[in-house]
Amino acid sequence: MTLRLLSDELARPGQPPLELHPLRNWPKTWHVFDEPSIWAVNAALLAGRPLLLRGEPGSGKSQLARAVAQQLKRPFLSRVINGRVEPEDLLYRFDAVARLAAAQMARSTATVDAKSLDAANFLLPDVLWWAFNPTTAQKKFETAAPHCGEVGCCYGEETGFPIDDPQGVVVLIDEIDKADSEVPNSLLETLSLDGFQLPHGGGTVKVEHARPLVIITTNEDRELPPAFLRRCFVHQMDLPSEATELATHLTLRVYAHFTEKQVPLAVASAAIKQLTKDREEMKSLDLPPPGQAELLDLLRAVAQIGLNADDQLAALEKIRQCAFRKHRPG
Repeated sequence: MTLRLLSDELARPGQPPLELHPLRNWPKTWHVFDEPSIWAVNAALLAGRPLLLRGEPGSGKSQLARAVAQQLKRPFLSRVINGRVEPEDLLYRFDAVARLAAAQMARSTATVDAKSLDAANFLLPDVLWWAFNPTTAQKKFETAAPHCGEVGCCYGEETGFPIDDPQGVVVLIDEIDKADSEVPNSLLETLSLDGFQLPHGGGTVKVEHARPLVIITTNEDRELPPAFLRRCFVHQMDLPSEATELATHLTLRVYAHFTEKQVPLAVASAAIKQLTKDREEMKSLDLPPPGQAELLDLLRAVAQIGLNADDQLAALEKIRQCAFRKHRPG
C-alpha cells in the first residue's frame, strides 16, 4: 500500500484554500497550506513519528490537523487536553461512578450479579484506542456503553472517512501543555510501542491497520519533557515577524475566509496594519500579542456592518481596541 502524502502543489501561489467540511463540533471553514507545514507533515508520516505543532493561540495549529486529515482522506479524531487528564484517559476511561451506581442498585434489589459488575464492563475506549484498533474499540463500546448509560466517546461514526481505513487515521491531541508531564511521557511510550495494556485482564490493544498520524499542539503554557520532544517532529507555526511578510501571510488567510466584497482590501489592510502595530507594542510589554484569530474575529464583526468600506473602516476604528488589546499593561 502506497503511503499518501501531502503535495507541495497545495502551497503554490494562486492555489485556492481548502474548504473544510463541518465535522462533529467543528464548523465549516477554510485552510491555507504553506510549504513548511507540508514538509513537516510529510516528514512525520514517513518517519512514523508524532508531529508537535508549536505556536501562539489562534495560529491554526488545530485546523492544520483537520485539513491534513481531509486532504489525505483519512478519518479525523481529536481530544482536547485539560489539567485533569490522566495518562490513561487518552486510551480508555473507567466509569467508576456507573459501576458504583450499578452495585448500589443491585444491593437495593437483592440481585447482586458479580458478572454484571465486572470492572471490564465499565471500560470505555478513548481516542487512541479508536485510532489504533477501531474494530476492538467499536466492540468494546457496544458492550460497555449500556453499563455506563451510553456515555463516553464513540468515534464509530462522523470521522470524515471510514474509521477502519487501511491508511490509518489522523489524531489531534490538542493543548498537551495543559496536562502534567506524565501525560506526554506516557503518550510517547504508547506511540513507540504501537499499543498499550488494558487493565482488569483486558489484554492489549495493538495497531490494527496503519500507524496513525498523531498531531499534537501546544500553546507553550508549560514546558514539555525533553525526552518527549526528542521523539517528535516539531513544527513552529509562529506568525512572521517582518511586517511585509506578516501582511502577505495574513492577507492570504483573510481572503480564504472572506471575499473582497465582504471585506474590501482597504479594510483588511487597515486591520492588518493595526494588528502589526499592536503586536509590536504587546511584545515590548512582555504581553501576549494579538494574532490571526483576533484579526479574523474583528473582520467578521465589521463585515456585518455593511458592504461600504467607509462604514467598515469607521467600525474597525471603534472596536479594534477590544479585539486586539485584551491584556492590561502592568
